[in-house]
Amino acid sequence: MKNKPDGLFFNRQFCAEAQNCCDRRGEITCVISPRGLSVERFGMEEKMDGHDMIVNLKNIEYHSPEDKSLKIKRAFAGDKEIILRFVRENFSESWTAEAECAILQMPSQCFIATDQGRVLGFACYDVSAKGFFGPIGVLESERGRQIGKYLLLKTLDAMRSVGYGYAIIGWVSDAEGFYRRTVHAEVIPDSAPENSVYANLVRMP
Repeated sequence: MKNKPDGLFFNRQFCAEAQNCCDRRGEITCVISPRGLSVERFGMEEKMDGHDMIVNLKNIEYHSPEDKSLKIKRAFAGDKEIILRFVRENFSESWTAEAECAILQMPSQCFIATDQGRVLGFACYDVSAKGFFGPIGVLESERGRQIGKYLLLKTLDAMRSVGYGYAIIGWVSDAEGFYRRTVHAEVIPDSAPENSVYANLVRMP
């Protein structure tokens, strides 16, 4: 992938090859983040839009993939460098830092999707703030396997198991429909980035 933007933000143009960030079934298909900053591929014009969403975790249920070669597992600290290399090469330095923070918790707050020892995607929680889900990323080449859905449900189920009643999906823009359909997430009023935890970002005005 070329012209990868630096930062922790979803670049709609960057994954234009995937046609959409969600397929017709609402599955996350490419570079996905619960972050709403879109960086134009050529002009690098920043458009800060989006909002936070909230999910009731009471009825979240995770089921293992029917595809037995696909494994969704909690990241192991000994695999830190492998996972961080995957995130760095396919996403951004900022996501790499967030993934490292999640992996080094005990237990790890990062989950990965693998197939025959190859990392295909990742998802984290409690990185932006306590109770926040994300970032999440899936290889564009693996779209159609519902990996995004499995990572989302596995991570939210882990959050529920440690006592969270609700999860916040921060800075959602293009993937809003996916979160609504998959986990019945709802938009939080007045939760634009400048009114959320993301106001602390260096690049925020």
